[in-house]
Amino acid sequence: MTDSENFRKSLEYKSDEELSYLRYRASGRTTRLIDEFVQDFFNRPMGTKIYIRDHYGFRQSDNDRATTLLIDKLRARIEYEHHLECKTGKDNDGFYIIRETPTVNELVLEEIERRKGNE
Repeated sequence: MTDSENFRKSLEYKSDEELSYLRYRASGRTTRLIDEFVQDFFNRPMGTKIYIRDHYGFRQSDNDRATTLLIDKLRARIEYEHHLECKTGKDNDGFYIIRETPTVNELVLEEIERRKGNE
């Protein structure tokens, strides 16, 4: 039997609750959410709060754990892949992330403008 066939057979013995949980495992939803937030992160000015919504569309919910895990993954991706510093927090409107350092593109544009001023 292949791994896929073994897994399919094991599903027969799972409870309804376990099946509901497994339905959302490894679906790629977290990756897609993080991709959206990374795009938003770069399209907003430095210092702007970006509020994070979890898989269920909530900013602040009974499921703070899911949102916290999502923010941790987002922050790690921004810091490791893009080498930018960011700050995370929670206020009355929910969980947020703030970019604290300029992007490479912003630094390059700033240098171009500086050189134009020196001409």
